[in-house]
Amino acid sequence: MKKINLNKGWKVWKDLDPFELVFRVPRDAVRVDLPHDAMFHEEQKQGTANGGYTGNIDAGEYKYYKRFFAPEEYRGGHVMLQFEGIYRNAGVFVNQSKVGGSAYGYTDFTVEAGDYLRYGEENEILVTVKCGTRSSRWYSGAGIYRDVWLFHGGETYVKPYGLRFTTIDADSEGALVCVSARIHNDGLSAKTLDLSFRVQEDGEKLGQQMAELIMAEMGEISGFRVIGPAQASIGKISDLYRHTLYLRHREYQVLVRAKDRWERFCREHEQRDQTVQFDFDPMNTY
Repeated sequence: MKKINLNKGWKVWKDLDPFELVFRVPRDAVRVDLPHDAMFHEEQKQGTANGGYTGNIDAGEYKYYKRFFAPEEYRGGHVMLQFEGIYRNAGVFVNQSKVGGSAYGYTDFTVEAGDYLRYGEENEILVTVKCGTRSSRWYSGAGIYRDVWLFHGGETYVKPYGLRFTTIDADSEGALVCVSARIHNDGLSAKTLDLSFRVQEDGEKLGQQMAELIMAEMGEISGFRVIGPAQASIGKISDLYRHTLYLRHREYQVLVRAKDRWERFCREHEQRDQTVQFDFDPMNTY
């Protein structure tokens, strides 16, 4: 997925009427670029609810607003918004429809935006922040204090944080590593994907594996390949993993269909050394 920064051109104001029925951007809204701390601009005074914990400054409730253009080419693909940090009790609205939020103030979160966008037009993002209660033993700040990103891609994509790299073994001559990817297919039909797992440093390619994956319809699959070389004692492990594709899904029937398509593909292309292992994982909330 492509990643676009949305830090520029926001408006922020203190929400004095949380029960208003008609959304509007007040005239006194302040134009800001993110990251932004709304609490920093509050008055410091004695007798605040937080007292000395937050430097005698109380936070309140705030709203952040931004307009952005969604190109027509995004239609039919997948669009997500990622917020790296909002303190706290955040709600996210796209074109006045709530798409998600996060109560906790110290972790990032993503929301699905594609179904709520107007393609080929300007769109609106509204973020509500509520931190008027005593919630911290130190100065916490308030508002969107980290970056905001827009991710967009096609029907088949790797979600943010869906790519992992793990070192299995290493020596002076090389390393055996595991590259894992969580691949999601929004389409209504199965797809054949060409996957390239490449490891490089400063432009120099250290290792690469190619794979062809039969992706089931409307689901998410985890697959990984192991890339070598490493010391001779683990050469057999490396050879075994090079020809094995591991898939995991919470729906058993999806795994069965993917397994059938993979085995049929291997027979048709005479890839007798390719095997696949599955992990039926009903508890995983993909």
